[in-house]
Amino acid sequence: MTIETLEARETLEDKVYDLYPELDMTDIQRMTDNQLMEMVNLKMALRNDQPKPAKPVKPIAAKWLKVYSGFEVRDDQLVLVETWRKNGIDHEKIEPCKNRVTYEGKQVSASILKHYLSTGEWIKRVAKPSKPFKAVVYSNGKTIHLGYFATVEQKESAIFAFKLGIV
Repeated sequence: MTIETLEARETLEDKVYDLYPELDMTDIQRMTDNQLMEMVNLKMALRNDQPKPAKPVKPIAAKWLKVYSGFEVRDDQLVLVETWRKNGIDHEKIEPCKNRVTYEGKQVSASILKHYLSTGEWIKRVAKPSKPFKAVVYSNGKTIHLGYFATVEQKESAIFAFKLGIV
């Protein structure tokens, strides 16, 4: 017998032993190759004839469904309210809003949105007039801030008035 034949015989014996664990290995080793092949084929045929056991059906995991999402004013505070449904039961999630929120695709101030939801009117903020000129004087080693002014002339007149002692 060649090594390949010996390896094939051992593989066949192992297969029979796995299929028939009640048999003793010495009994399996005494059988012929044909007897071993018949036992393997018989067991495999029986396995194929038997209906496969049905896999247990996993319950379908319930999914969360967002039913509602919107801003509301509750207890004089702007909150984001989301309603989620799972297994037919609604769950409400309430989250306080930060300074800026996105409403209808636009970034708006939370206080402006709160006013709109309460009154139905949008607040139009008016920009402060620009005062780019800063008036500063140094007196006795200290910096004294006199304010911001719209024009250079206003700034210079404030500095002049401080030096005269009018301010």
